Amino acid sequence: MGKMAFRLEIGQISDPITMGARAYSIIKLLEKTQPRQKSFEEAKPLVERQIRVQSGDSLRTTWHKFLEVTYPVNINDKALAAALPLKPAEDDKAKAPGMPPNQPKMPPQPQSMPGTPQQAAKPQGGQ
Repeated sequence: MGKMAFRLEIGQISDPITMGARAYSIIKLLEKTQPRQKSFEEAKPLVERQIRVQSGDSLRTTWHKFLEVTYPVNINDKALAAALPLKPAEDDKAKAPGMPPNQPKMPPQPQSMPGTPQQAAKPQGGQ
């Protein structure tokens, strides 16, 4: 979108720009300003924010690594199986063909729903 804006002249309207599956943008260039170097006072808050974000990311990464080393995650499969028992072969029959084992069971599908052509085609009252 930025490239399109740089190609426009003042007052010109762009063609629609695709932004996603069903999203479009149109740009109208109102004015152009010449690039310039920001003063220290203008740049200071932007640089401070950038440093805070980078420091926060660094601290968060360091903290996560510390936690992973200090408190390793150990999964007790035996206790987990006792707390959440799986039903063996019965669930496997209800799964859709081609699904790998231990996948959630597919919900049952209704044979016909009210108002569908299948139901409306049935004769009523034995006629």
